[in-house]
Amino acid sequence: MKEQFRLLRELQSLKLAADEHQKLILGHQGRVALLEKNRHQRQDQLQQDQSQLEQIKTELAQKEQLLNQQSDRLTRSKKQMNLVTSEHELKTREHEVEVLTPLVESLETNVFELMEKIESLTEQINEGENYLAGSLHSLKEISQEVEQDISKENQAISNLAQRMEALFSELPENIQSKIKRIWDKKAVALTTVEKNACRYCGLSVNRTELDEIDRALTYKFCSSCGRLFLPAYL
Repeated sequence: MKEQFRLLRELQSLKLAADEHQKLILGHQGRVALLEKNRHQRQDQLQQDQSQLEQIKTELAQKEQLLNQQSDRLTRSKKQMNLVTSEHELKTREHEVEVLTPLVESLETNVFELMEKIESLTEQINEGENYLAGSLHSLKEISQEVEQDISKENQAISNLAQRMEALFSELPENIQSKIKRIWDKKAVALTTVEKNACRYCGLSVNRTELDEIDRALTYKFCSSCGRLFLPAYL
């Protein structure tokens, strides 16, 4: 039994080591996933910017056309003021100038603002395109690095798994299945007694149970968390 408990302790160490390699794999995969996520976000933003740019360009063309029309009307009204032959005609032209002048000024402001938006969006689009081009190159490089790193980790996990299977073969089948079932739910299948209680869940252990555990004559599982007790000498 003592040898079996030693094997179980070694198995647990190997299992934790394999888990660490698996965490490293997830970390490597996370590097690629994060970059891909950032690229998708920038791609979505780029498409929105491009769509908005086209809308603003259309609006600008409409505003410029309207500005040209109203500017021509204003110019004609001003010229006609010098050609009027009656007071009524003069007042009519003056009114047209009064109405058209702020309208033209407002349209000029709108056109200027739209041109600024186009310039800003164009710069933002260029930055987005440059980021996507550069990050694509980075993604390829990182993906290759990650593939190599994951391959190394998987090889380490495979080596550990082979060692674990060899150790498992020296244990009774019922203990093998129990330990594997615990590992399906918990990272650690073994526990010890600390201050007369299970180290992990805190369930109290009486003197009789403690003697049974320390004598290592049988397998004793915690009735609360299900882990297997190791004798104190281990």
